[in-house]
Amino acid sequence: MAATAVGLLLEHNRAILTYIGDSRIYLVRNGHIVAVTVDHNLSTQLIRMGRPPVFARNVPRAKALVRCVGDFDWSESGELIPMPLACEFFELTLLPGDKLVLCSDGIVDYAATDEEGAELLIREIVEQASGSRWAAFDLMVAANRGGGGDNIACIVLGFEEPDEYEDYR
Repeated sequence: MAATAVGLLLEHNRAILTYIGDSRIYLVRNGHIVAVTVDHNLSTQLIRMGRPPVFARNVPRAKALVRCVGDFDWSESGELIPMPLACEFFELTLLPGDKLVLCSDGIVDYAATDEEGAELLIREIVEQASGSRWAAFDLMVAANRGGGGDNIACIVLGFEEPDEYEDYR
């Protein structure tokens, strides 16, 4: 079974993020939301290869994963060979007031009727919640209310002024 993953290594205001598949990481900053990950699916791969987005989004099985945890290939003798992970990594500098949302595709797919609506709802919930835990809970509730037909997992992290960080040395 193909699985997806996101990861985060945090040191003060520096975040090193990694992902594979179609789980997402969003940055909510100053009233805006941006997906800082790019899905590893057929549609996105076609767009990266120069195909028009309208074409890529309408191909059969456009959401099929092209990179994931648990990917295998066949050897010449017919045996399954596990493929090495092909995660993407990047670094992000966090500012006071920033929030990161790490979530499975079930949040985006079921919180609203389309991706744009889901991102708007994610931003609104994260900005209005009384804390990160409540934001994550409310996002999972929204996805379940929308049908919840896929895995639904979410972590929301909020970042404060640098002088509020503890020294972990």
